[in-house]
Amino acid sequence: MNFSKDLIKKTQLSRKEFLNLTGRSLAGAAGTLALAPVLSAHVYGQDQKQAISPPAKIPSDVEKPILLEEWKSDSDQKSAPTPTPLPPDSRLGYAVVGLGHLSLEEILPALSNCKKSKLIALVSGSPDKMKKVAAQYGISDENCYSYHTFDQIKNNKNVDVIYIVLPNGLHKEYVIRSARAGKHILCEKPMANSAAECREMITECEKANVKLMIAYRIHYQPHNRKLREMLKKKSLGLPNMLRLITRKVRQM
Repeated sequence: MNFSKDLIKKTQLSRKEFLNLTGRSLAGAAGTLALAPVLSAHVYGQDQKQAISPPAKIPSDVEKPILLEEWKSDSDQKSAPTPTPLPPDSRLGYAVVGLGHLSLEEILPALSNCKKSKLIALVSGSPDKMKKVAAQYGISDENCYSYHTFDQIKNNKNVDVIYIVLPNGLHKEYVIRSARAGKHILCEKPMANSAAECREMITECEKANVKLMIAYRIHYQPHNRKLREMLKKKSLGLPNMLRLITRKVRQM
């Protein structure tokens, strides 16, 4: 294989240049030897006999990312910022009520990856299911409740928010019980079966001085927020009707 002398003399290679230079099937040992002048000057410039931390800017604010040194060329796609999770003790603790499809397939895995929230407790009418899920997510026995023992959750200081993921007809009951337990509430949509039930739920939460939110994402999606801004500014004039079409785009 013939290597480009001009490329070898460079102290910084893009991934594309590296592949063009070495070939995709180049053996590891041969590639390392051939590129020793480049790699030693750039990627592996540190003395391998001594562990040295690369330079970085470390903000005092825990929510701001650590800024690492630039190691990619201008032609390479830049890396995303480093993650900025809150310390576990600073995250909001959630109790999830109901272990059906939505909870098991989406909510519990998502809570495991949250930066500012964490799973603390489970509520289920199935002891066997709850035992298995608790073991999977590291939830202790004292943080597992049945529907009959649910009201005891008021004594759990680690639970900040109760996420109600139950059939629609049970939303009112468990929102009211959660409010009386002194916990903030995130309730799945729809809020309830009637406007009268919704008003009763709101009244109980106001009495208990707790927050009630319905888990409807549309208010926070960037395109919907932009449209709301445009309507407020009357950028489109005074619309009489809006027709929204949403599509799920698959990434190839």
